[in-house]
Amino acid sequence: MEETKILIDSQPKYSVQAEFNRAQAVIMHEPSSELYYGVLHPHAALFDSYFNAAKAAKEHKQFQQLLKNRGIEVFTVKEALLKNVVDELGEPIEGKELEEFRDFARSCVRLNTPSLTGLSYDEIVEQHIYLDKVFKKMHPVDLVRTILLQPNLILKRTLTNTFVTADYNANPVMNLYFSRDQIITTGKGVVLTNLNSPQREIETRILCMCLKKIGIKPLLDLSKVNKSAHIEGGDFFMLNNIALIGEGMRSNRLAIEILMKADVIGTEQVALIKDNYHYQPQMHLDTYFNIIDKDLVAISHNRYNAGPGTKQELLVDIYVKGAASYQLTEVSIPFKKYLEDYLKVEVIVISDEDQKNYGLNFLCISPRNIIAVKGQSEDYKNKMALHNVAVEWVDFENLKQGWGAAHCTTQVINRKI
Repeated sequence: MEETKILIDSQPKYSVQAEFNRAQAVIMHEPSSELYYGVLHPHAALFDSYFNAAKAAKEHKQFQQLLKNRGIEVFTVKEALLKNVVDELGEPIEGKELEEFRDFARSCVRLNTPSLTGLSYDEIVEQHIYLDKVFKKMHPVDLVRTILLQPNLILKRTLTNTFVTADYNANPVMNLYFSRDQIITTGKGVVLTNLNSPQREIETRILCMCLKKIGIKPLLDLSKVNKSAHIEGGDFFMLNNIALIGEGMRSNRLAIEILMKADVIGTEQVALIKDNYHYQPQMHLDTYFNIIDKDLVAISHNRYNAGPGTKQELLVDIYVKGAASYQLTEVSIPFKKYLEDYLKVEVIVISDEDQKNYGLNFLCISPRNIIAVKGQSEDYKNKMALHNVAVEWVDFENLKQGWGAAHCTTQVINRKI
């Protein structure tokens, strides 16, 4: 394991002690033109099926407004990126921040190599210099568009006019609207994750820029520690002095061990939840499990009642923090037993059909107060009412076709105890 390097704020302004504490601030990304490429071939974009990108953007705006109406500060990726580089009239603010922003956007553009373009090495160098000059003039809004689309320019020589032409393609950040995954927020602050899928590698760099813009210094950038260590925000929950972390399709033990060794979690215990199902509709812990209050959680029927030795069975390894580090103290406890006997929480068991409709991917904004997607069954609604859970419904008919809902599209970076 490579040596872990950490930058720690002694008193982080942004942190989360428990999933059920009152949400104060969230980071979100409102999808725009980059989403078209994802719906063009949904599976290649890690999406479930085709959906209307324009309607998805409208749903996202409505969700943002709902959160703002509840007094939650919403940072969108675009707003964060444009912070301090445009004025109130939308005009560029020249200075160091804009120069850094232009350099970052410029790094998101690729020119093809001479062997593929028919241009000589020197001619490609000239084109890079030319592109540098273009970016020195580019408006910040176009810089944002560049970051979201990640363009490739395939240059070709012509004999007329400007003597060069181009074919254009892109590697757009279609999944960026699932803002849960690029970072995790612990009891100590914010950690940049290392995403599992090649389609999403660039997203943590974008979120790193956003965090810098809003004044947050990450405790750790996992991608700079070990490229093989993967964890995504959908696999991470804080529950006061316990962190529940999924090890499965998108997150691995190496990453969890690095977080523990780096001491960036801020809990006395880590419950590592082993998931061997590796089933895309249940790719993260937050697709089949969620926290509603200090003594109330919800889980899908197929996971809660999975028999020993089945693919859907969940087992828990417990790590306890000692004087110097976390130590593995118990191995392979059935998750059902862990919830009932160790955490001693009440469990709402949600039908598999409601789970498939993202009924467990809700966002808890305060104790027993959640935002869930429309379309759940009467059984679901009755169970929530029986446990005095207030539910506010949001339309995600299109957004959820990307395999995620209210929880996946928000990263809460501050909760009030």
